[in-house]
Amino acid sequence: MINDFACFYEFSDQANTRIKHVFEIYKIKAESEETRKRQQKDAEDLQQKMKEERHAQIQTEKEIRIASEKIEKLDQEMKEEFQKRRKTIKEKIHEAKKLHNINENENNCYNFAFAGHTKTGKSSLINAIRGIADKEAIAAKVGITETTQIVQKYPYHDNNHKNVAINFYDIPGSGTLSHDASQYYHEKGLCAFDCLFILVQETFCEEEIKFAIAALKNNQKVAFIQSKCDILLTNKKKQKLIKEISQKAVNDCLIECNVKENHRREIAKTDISQLRKIPCFYVSSINLFNLKKGFEADLEVNYNEKELLEFMMAEVKYSRNFIGQ
Repeated sequence: MINDFACFYEFSDQANTRIKHVFEIYKIKAESEETRKRQQKDAEDLQQKMKEERHAQIQTEKEIRIASEKIEKLDQEMKEEFQKRRKTIKEKIHEAKKLHNINENENNCYNFAFAGHTKTGKSSLINAIRGIADKEAIAAKVGITETTQIVQKYPYHDNNHKNVAINFYDIPGSGTLSHDASQYYHEKGLCAFDCLFILVQETFCEEEIKFAIAALKNNQKVAFIQSKCDILLTNKKKQKLIKEISQKAVNDCLIECNVKENHRREIAKTDISQLRKIPCFYVSSINLFNLKKGFEADLEVNYNEKELLEFMMAEVKYSRNFIGQ
């Protein structure tokens, strides 16, 4: 049957079956091709993903290797710097000992150095510990102005340590026109001495803290001393801040006058924990002199004189292994 729009053919059942079969084959082939393409794409995606992961793995391994090399290099540099620093400290101490004519191989001696700002009573303190009056010929020179221009050595004789040569070194005061505080520790070769006593003024200042830090960096024993506590107390009495000079007044003064508070406050500014372990002795040179001369019964009050002397002798004993001698 034919009309104006289309032609229609009627097929037999057998022909229809064959056509249907052809369409099914074509459909199967089309689906197979689609599946193949999809599988191929999945395989390509997987391959790309594996490639990216491998690249990332290689990059990570490279970064780990670089980081490890940096750590090893840094570790080596730190070791070298540590060895260099140790060598530098050793060389500095060697040069400083040479400056003060100290025999490095002599182990049966101990050297104390008394340093600090001018007018802190270094020379008077040295004389007092030695049991020598300031006016004696062998005494360290004392005066209102700076009397010590060069480092002076004074022997100290102690009957309990006859086998040990103990020496006191009077170091010129810092903070004057002739002695620049910023270079004081290094210029005076203070690292040469076994123990450094830093004499402080009524309040701690930045200079004294710097000396202590320098001493710690050179593995040096260090302690603070305020040697004019009797004058401090006398001034308090004159100002009518206390009624009388008594042991109670001394104890209260050491707490209330903010000397120790100032000590802690200045140290706290540095964030160096080791500074907090440095001992600080508050003494009177007159008291020390009387103790050394056997006039202990005449002492009206006591500061830290006994503690200071015990500290010094303990340092001599234990640092030089002279225990029992």
